[in-house]
Amino acid sequence: MNNDLNSNDLRIIERIEGFPASESEPRLSHKLMNKYEMLPLSRIYGKYLCLVKYGILKITRIDNDGSERIRYLVGKGGFLGEFSIFESAGFADAYEDAYARVLEPCWIQFISMEKIKRAMISSSDVRDFMLSLVVKKIRIYERLYERMLIRDVRLRVMGFLMEVAREFGTLHEDVYTLNNFLTHEDIASAVNSTRQTVTKILNELREKGFIEYNVYFLKIILREDEKCTEACQ
Repeated sequence: MNNDLNSNDLRIIERIEGFPASESEPRLSHKLMNKYEMLPLSRIYGKYLCLVKYGILKITRIDNDGSERIRYLVGKGGFLGEFSIFESAGFADAYEDAYARVLEPCWIQFISMEKIKRAMISSSDVRDFMLSLVVKKIRIYERLYERMLIRDVRLRVMGFLMEVAREFGTLHEDVYTLNNFLTHEDIASAVNSTRQTVTKILNELREKGFIEYNVYFLKIILREDEKCTEACQ
């Protein structure tokens, strides 16, 4: 995985947590979440910055028809609630009908947004840290937008799998290996397709030798964009 916090980030979080709590601050500090549990993001907006100490979450939104749409995945060292720092700017709508659902058991640290705001007043390091989190989240949304511009659903599927493999897998001798925590329905949701289409594409890629998978693991024997294009033709 590539999301481990560096020592400077940990130092900044420790500095924030060192600020005394006010009477009005929420008291939640840590939470263990089991597989399939859900956390409505509207509950953390304006209150917490959430740090995933370990585990994997999928961030989803419920569409008008009741279907679940995956926005992105968050793993160890990832954050939720960055835009709470702009609470007065009207970002609350982005958290309505949005949820974090556990794919692999998670330990989450809840950092008081009130503490963060007080720390930002006195520390440029904390201000820079929060800005970097917002920029990283914007880049995630940019990648999501770019993926949806790709017309070929096969390329969207393979591009999404490569993103997941690079972030959550391990690389050994040109093979990415990771736990198979995504269902075909999850992948279809992430690439705006159907489960049937995704299953067909995954079977084709497996037949061509570009991926291997079962209920436990996923392997991607693919690292170069040219090979990805060839696999999806």
